[in-house]
Amino acid sequence: MAIKVGMLVGGGFTKLDNNVCLLKGLSDKAFRLYAYIASHQNGYNIREDALSTLFGMSKRTVRRYKVELTQAGLLFMDKKGYQHRIWVGNTKMSAERVMATWTARESRGGDFTEEELVEELNL
Repeated sequence: MAIKVGMLVGGGFTKLDNNVCLLKGLSDKAFRLYAYIASHQNGYNIREDALSTLFGMSKRTVRRYKVELTQAGLLFMDKKGYQHRIWVGNTKMSAERVMATWTARESRGGDFTEEELVEELNL
């Protein structure tokens, strides 16, 4: 099936690791949250109240799904000042390892894209 670009709404698309779809024990709503968070750059500060409003669920429920994703190694959160930055992993690399690699590269003074990170890590 071909999809014409003009037929698409918005234009924001996210490439996901197909194996995440097949993870046993990952709830559907946690996967939806993962897909949305993965559409943002690593290190992005996504507020729980924004996620709560966007997905129509309580902050407590959002936290529960974030914990589920963290336990699966797909999400890592660090606190920098008042910001809670979120890092996204996949089935080949845990989110914590993505964060460590990303921040190490940042500390060497270079801006880089996620595509460069994927290339550097041979994902």
